[in-house]
Amino acid sequence: MEKEVFQEKFQDVKGIKKVYEIYPDFSFWGVFYHIVSMQVETVENKEEKRIEKNVILTLDNMDHSIQGKFIFYDVSLFYMAGLDTLSGFEIDKNEDGTFAHGNNFLVVDYANNALSFYCKVVEVLEVKKIG
Repeated sequence: MEKEVFQEKFQDVKGIKKVYEIYPDFSFWGVFYHIVSMQVETVENKEEKRIEKNVILTLDNMDHSIQGKFIFYDVSLFYMAGLDTLSGFEIDKNEDGTFAHGNNFLVVDYANNALSFYCKVVEVLEVKKIG
């Protein structure tokens, strides 16, 4: 995907500019390859009277030179098969309204199906150079 098309498509990802500051030509989620850590938290949504699950993933790129920390809010249909390498990490935006339950994003490892879930909001918490 061209950089300009990518930036327009994902402009509503909170904190996306943090990625561009470290990696100006960023246009492909698949650069994040190694799972460094994963945390799941539950939060009470008092307004809707339900519990929401948020997933925090810390991921490195292939050569371990860049690390990103992301939080995915209000996660549903979470599936994971392993904790090591993602061969095709991707975040897909619900542009045509086909995702159920008001989900806005699908997070998936499209190559090996090692990870998949839906969420309502994606936020970039931190991106830094490492190693």
